[in-house]
Amino acid sequence: MTASGDTARTEHDSAHAPDRSPINRLAVCSLASSAVTLFGLGSVIGIALGVVALNQIAVHHQRGRGLAIGGIALGALTLIISMFVVVKVFVEG
Repeated sequence: MTASGDTARTEHDSAHAPDRSPINRLAVCSLASSAVTLFGLGSVIGIALGVVALNQIAVHHQRGRGLAIGGIALGALTLIISMFVVVKVFVEG
C-alpha cells in the first residue's frame, strides 16, 4: 500500500469510529431534575443545570447536548404546568 492509501484508510476509519468523549453529567442531571418538578423547584434547577451543561459541552467537547436541551425544554414545560396548577389551586381555593 502507498502512503496515500494508508492515509485515506485512516481517515475513513476515523470517520466511522464511535465518539468516545464522556457524556456531561450535568446534562443528565438537568433532564432528571426537570422530570421531578417538586412544584417548580426541580424545573428551575433543571433549566439552570441544562444551561451550564451546554456551556461545559461546548468548552470541553463532551457529548450530551441533546440531553441538556431536553432538560431545558422539559424544565420549561413542567415549570409552566406547575405555575398553572398553583394558580388554579389559589383561584379555586
